[in-house]
Amino acid sequence: MAHKKVFKLGELQLKIMKILWERPETAVGDVHQALSAEGSWAYTTIATMLRKMEARGLVRHRLEDRKFLYRPVVQAGEVARGLSAHLLERLFEGSLADMVAHLLTTGQVPAMHPAAICAGRSTRFSAKTRAWSLPKSNCPTNTTPSNCRPGSAPK
Repeated sequence: MAHKKVFKLGELQLKIMKILWERPETAVGDVHQALSAEGSWAYTTIATMLRKMEARGLVRHRLEDRKFLYRPVVQAGEVARGLSAHLLERLFEGSLADMVAHLLTTGQVPAMHPAAICAGRSTRFSAKTRAWSLPKSNCPTNTTPSNCRPGSAPK
């Protein structure tokens, strides 16, 4: 079985990639300006980091009007999947149940509302609001896991 590449990104690299995912074909100066709100990174630091990221195959550039325009080569989903799989394997020895239990017991992710479990559909957790968005469901709002199983709704 072939192993998928895990893209290990440092803090600055991840911030740069997030900017490039939002705005493909971005000049070094624009990346620098976007990052200036978050810290005091020197322009040359950003330029050097982008060159190193290009050498690693994370980004590519093209020249336009004497400016290097950078674009991401790897997508956000690839990075997230790789890092998630790496975290799961390294810290939890491949046990998804242990990882989820850890997240729930440490309060990193609050428990899902039973109606969301009942719906059997993916829900999204917002770190900003620290709340789950619930899918539309036939389950009543007072549903508990004992009276509603994933993928089915009580009658």
